[in-house]
Amino acid sequence: MAQVTITKALPLTIGLLSFVIFGPPQNTDRRAKEIPRNGPCDAARTQSELNQCFHEESRKADAQLNSIYSNLVKQLQGPAVQKLEAAERAWTQYRDLHYDAARYEYEGGSMSPMVFAQCMATTTKHRVDDIKAA
Repeated sequence: MAQVTITKALPLTIGLLSFVIFGPPQNTDRRAKEIPRNGPCDAARTQSELNQCFHEESRKADAQLNSIYSNLVKQLQGPAVQKLEAAERAWTQYRDLHYDAARYEYEGGSMSPMVFAQCMATTTKHRVDDIKAA
């Protein structure tokens, strides 16, 4: 008879121990909203929204790079412009290979456009920083 009582009490004991050790169940939806967000695409909820958001971020980064590059070309003269143009051609080749490698890793998957666009945005922002620092 004692064995039947222990068997019935076991689930209750495990439940109480879990409550003591882990605390009450959390509402993950509420907690997710409380997590601080830093990235421009943190509000996106679906893969399609992430793909679109990162595509927009890469477009913005490219526009910023083009603006900064154009302004720099206007400031430079002679051989400095030629060197900058040569560096930009080399960087463009690197960029394209880098993007392709990132995309290839997820080729065929729904994340592929996001990874490609995120890589484009990040790489282009780094180039903007490089040009600003020069």
